[in-house]
Amino acid sequence: MDTSLETTLIESDQRKCAFLSTASREIGVNARILAQRVETIVDVSFDVVSARALAPMDRLLCLAQPLTAEGGRMLFLKGANAQAELTAANETWNMEVVRHQSVTDPAATILDVRKAVRRHEHLG
Repeated sequence: MDTSLETTLIESDQRKCAFLSTASREIGVNARILAQRVETIVDVSFDVVSARALAPMDRLLCLAQPLTAEGGRMLFLKGANAQAELTAANETWNMEVVRHQSVTDPAATILDVRKAVRRHEHLG
């Protein structure tokens, strides 16, 4: 296993953090687990930010984009409403998105998002 990979998991639920700690230790993954809400994470960036069942796409982009390093990517697992969420997010975000079909759920998709920039509303 490649031990040079740095993995950070963010989870606000202490019980889930205990599970993640045990699971990562048992499978040999070196993971730092932050027991806090994602909204409180500042002054750090990651090459890849991933989320599952966290928020609708527009809100998810607001949470993940500040944590994504320059040239990084965001991977979001989305269900049957993925297209509707993308359409809504495109109202306020410019981004590159590649869709990957889930191999475990035919109704689900993985959205590979890069270069997400929030559009500025022009007054006037």
